[in-house]
Amino acid sequence: MTKGRHTSQRCEWYESKSPHTKAYKNWILRELVNSTLSDVNLKQDLNVECIEGILDRHIRRQVDWSAVPRLELLGTDEIALNKGHKDFVVIVSGLTAQREKYILAVLPDRKKETVKAFLKTLPPRQCQSIRQVCIDMNEGYSNAVLETLPKAQVVVDRFHVAKHYRDCADKARKIKSLL
Repeated sequence: MTKGRHTSQRCEWYESKSPHTKAYKNWILRELVNSTLSDVNLKQDLNVECIEGILDRHIRRQVDWSAVPRLELLGTDEIALNKGHKDFVVIVSGLTAQREKYILAVLPDRKKETVKAFLKTLPPRQCQSIRQVCIDMNEGYSNAVLETLPKAQVVVDRFHVAKHYRDCADKARKIKSLL
């Protein structure tokens, strides 16, 4: 080997100058679903600034759709960056027929216009293959889906259905105990 020359290997599963693998970062993003940064901080012993950095690097304006196989299901889930604050982002995920999961984007806010703009970036082959879109009970999400993916069925996620069911059952129980 000639003095002063060296080679460096670039692996697909790792980004240079990053302390974490791509798979670990995607796993942290999945951990944020129905959680906050503080929750993930406690569960994974990963500081909040590191989690925010992972989020910031995954907020994209465009997705490389050539790298994503046909999706059957899309999911939107908002997360609070900090408990008690109204600082939300939306994680958009996808599921293939083979049950492969993809984190497609982290949108900077939960406005209907933002979600709709993202959905408009779907290529025609994806629009045709998506059968369902799972959302929480946010009316803006359902309207964005109905306006951009009219053939897709809107499904409310079970977490929110169960939460509202429990709330109604608790109210009925409290009223009955007063009688």
